[in-house]
Amino acid sequence: MSDSHIAPRLEVAHDRVCGREVHDALASTQVLGLITSLRVRMGDDLMTEVTGASSAAIEEWCDGWLDLPPEAEARLRLVDTIFGTFDDHGAPEDTALVWFGTPNLNLGGRTPAATLRTGETTDAAPALLVAARASIA
Repeated sequence: MSDSHIAPRLEVAHDRVCGREVHDALASTQVLGLITSLRVRMGDDLMTEVTGASSAAIEEWCDGWLDLPPEAEARLRLVDTIFGTFDDHGAPEDTALVWFGTPNLNLGGRTPAATLRTGETTDAAPALLVAARASIA
């Protein structure tokens, strides 16, 4: 289920069924799921490079002791979308990982990871998605 479908459902849960504490717990669980699944798929090195966070901070995010900053969450959601693009096209598992670390002409010779880390997510997203699709074709 896509994020655009999940957020409204969390709001319905908040408004109709439960209080703010349960709503916040559901939202937190969704973010923890994103972080932990991407950590397994990406590894700490790529996650550190994409978010600019230390390994210790990533560990704290995964344990739920440290809140994920909104800009890091936006970057990780974009990474998840890019992984989904590779998955939807049947690319081998490691193809997306290699792609993130390879200089890309569509990104001005920068790596996708560096483009994501240094750029504003909303500005970088279209270029990254086009570059990912171009590399799959």
